Amino acid sequence: MKHPALTSARIPSDLQMDAFGIRQSKRSSWTDDAYRESEGQMAKLRAKARKALPSSEFGLPGKRAYPVNDRSHAANAKARATQMVNRGKLSGSQAAEIRAKANRVLGK
Repeated sequence: MKHPALTSARIPSDLQMDAFGIRQSKRSSWTDDAYRESEGQMAKLRAKARKALPSSEFGLPGKRAYPVNDRSHAANAKARATQMVNRGKLSGSQAAEIRAKANRVLGK
């Protein structure tokens, strides 16, 4: 028999879960980049477009990690770099390099 707490949690019919477990409304168009940017969502960077970017468009060019090709990705790169430093997966000097490149894109 299933536990009642597990069966009682239902997602309303107008909501769906995305690949990251975030509830999203079926009525909104999450594929429309203009809508995503107006709502503060990060623009998508498809694999083909990412491969086409020169290494200079990345916060860590040697690893081709932390793309900073636009304002949205630059802001996200700064946030992710801070997270990785806190987890011990990125050095402070690498994070500083990412922040410096991101700040140039952001105009800071």
